[in-house]
Amino acid sequence: MECEFCGGNMREEIVTYTGKAKSAVIVVKNIKAYECSQCGEEMYEESEAELISKIAEKITECQFELAIADANKWR
Repeated sequence: MECEFCGGNMREEIVTYTGKAKSAVIVVKNIKAYECSQCGEEMYEESEAELISKIAEKITECQFELAIADANKWR
């Protein structure tokens, strides 16, 4: 697979996703992604993106400001 941004090779990796959902900062460990060996850009399969969204939704419902989750425990 080729990176959409730089044309580098994408390889399957287990990564840590960091993002923001409303006012919360979320960190999700053990997410499967394709990572570019050249620029580091990450791409997620639909199932992994849905899992991140599900975790983010629960975190914002609980009104956490910072949360760290392990994706393996949500699967």
